[in-house]
Amino acid sequence: MADASCRILCTGDLHLGRYPSRTQSRDRA
Repeated sequence: MADASCRILCTGDLHLGRYPSRTQSRDRA
């Protein structure tokens, strides 16, 4: 499952429905 989290943060495509606040914080920084 760790791979999926890394991929979502890296791709930022599923962050809209999975990690919006985590990806948003990293995408903006």
